[in-house]
Formats: sequence, C-alpha cells, structure tokens
Amino acid sequence: MSDYTREELLDLAAAYALGAASPDERAAIEAALPSMPELAAEIAAYGDVTVQLAQQHSMQPSPDVRARFLSSIQEDKAATLPVAPRSAGPSSQPSQQPFQRPSRWPLVAVSMGLAASVVFAVRLSREVSRLRADLSERDRAVASALAEATKRDRQLDVILEGERDLVVVHLKSADSLAGPGLQLFWNRKQQLAMGHAFRLKPAAAGRAYQVWFIVGGKPVGVSVFNSDPDGHALFENFTLPAGLDGVTDVLVTEEPAGGSPQPTSTPFIGGRVSAL
Repeated sequence: MSDYTREELLDLAAAYALGAASPDERAAIEAALPSMPELAAEIAAYGDVTVQLAQQHSMQPSPDVRARFLSSIQEDKAATLPVAPRSAGPSSQPSQQPFQRPSRWPLVAVSMGLAASVVFAVRLSREVSRLRADLSERDRAVASALAEATKRDRQLDVILEGERDLVVVHLKSADSLAGPGLQLFWNRKQQLAMGHAFRLKPAAAGRAYQVWFIVGGKPVGVSVFNSDPDGHALFENFTLPAGLDGVTDVLVTEEPAGGSPQPTSTPFIGGRVSAL
C-alpha cells in the first residue's frame, strides 16, 4: 500500500510530469494510476503545459526582429574572430561562414522554468481553494451552532420568564416505565409552550402526532409534531390559541400529517393539569 495520501499523490503530479519526482514518488504514482483516473488527468494536463511551453521556440519572429537579431550575431562574430595575416598573393573572396542556428535547448530550459512556475501557481491555487473550502465549512458550522444556541435561548426564555405562570405537565402512557412520555412547558403569561417527547417512535408515513388541550371537556388542537428516529421530539416554541382558561388535561393522538380539527384516534399519552 502506498504511503502517500490521495491528495499528496495529486500534488506530486506536476513533479512527475516534469521528471522531477524521486524514485519512490514515481513508483507510488505509477502504482496508483490504474485506480486514480484523476491523477492521470492531472499528469496529462501538466504534460500538455510543459510541451506547449517548450515548443514556443518555433514561433516565427517578425522580419524586422529577425534582421536585427541576425545582424547582432554577425557583429559579435566579427568582433571575436582573429584577423588573418594579409597574403602577398592575389586577393581572394573571403569564404562565408555558415550561419549557426542557435541551440533550442536554452529556450527549452526557459520553457521548463515557466512550466515549473505554472505548476507552482496551480498548486498554490489548489491549496488556496482548499483553505477557502475549509473556512466556508467552518463558517457554516459556526452559523449553525449560533442558530442552535439562539433557538435554545428562546426555549429557555419560555421556561424562565414564566415564573409563577409556568405550567409543567407530565404526559404518560399506560406503560409509564417503558412506554412513551412527554413533558410540556406552558408559559401562560406569554401564551407560549414547548414540549419534549421521548421513547416515541416516529409516526408512519403520512401521519403525525397532535397535542390537544382539553378545555371544558372539549379538545383544542395546539401543535402537530413527529419524533426523530431515536424516539425524541423537541417542539419549538408555539403560540397557543386564545381562550384556554380552564385547561384540565393535555392529550396526544396520532393523526393525518398536518393535524385534524378533532381527534380521529384514541389518545395514547396524557396528563392532568394542576389547578391554575
């Protein structure tokens, strides 16, 4: 198994394409190529950049630039050539020196340097992108935590600000030890309530649970909820309808999703409200 991570292998693609990878790095890359098509694509991309830069020497200069370049070469050669002794014999035409085409290897070396610069820039860009992604993920996590803290503050306000007007109702099932239960916190001053259900399996698809306040013997629907897969449900603060004086009981039934105007099933958990 390679000692390099997937990210490290991708970072080595540039060195591999430029022939600058160590034997161990080259072996690790070649072993990973069959199972990492993205690594092969990275190497091919860097190879294309290197080839394109190395071939830039074939670009044709303008006639004026070419003439000045050739003239400067001839002047340099004339200045460095030794002067031959003048012969007493008849003068002869000086032989023309063949034009030496400049070697392309210096240009290739420059091109390779440019390719290395491009490789470094790509690596740096990738690292910056990764850091930005990490920061964005952290920002989302912080925002989520702040939103959760704000929600908990509101829930705590319902309890703490109720003071003497806070009513706590404990709802139980027939099996009070192993069956589902619910705690309801009712702030009568603000007419807000929240609840926490436990050991309550999620309602079936298209179904939900509904909380009812019994006022004068008649049920008044106050909230519809469902539980999580772990059997817990936390009601957000919900506003209670007006005219709830004289509540005697709080019950929970299973209803169609969205709730019902009146209960359509038998309550399975409930609790008495202490005298207000």
